[in-house]
Amino acid sequence: MQKYEYKTLTVGAKGFWGGKFNEIEIDNTLNHMVRNGWELVNTTTSNQAFGETRCILFIFKRPID
Repeated sequence: MQKYEYKTLTVGAKGFWGGKFNEIEIDNTLNHMVRNGWELVNTTTSNQAFGETRCILFIFKRPID
């Protein structure tokens, strides 16, 4: 049976009220993770007042040798 290790990456929103993200920075970070053997398995957001997104959580896994 394959065993995995997991990693959670949090990317915070910019701006006073949140909700603004740097897509290029996110792309670069995700590509870096993939190059290091991580597979993205899920994402979720964390919201604050008035429904603005505070951060995005990316959940990765990779096989343990």
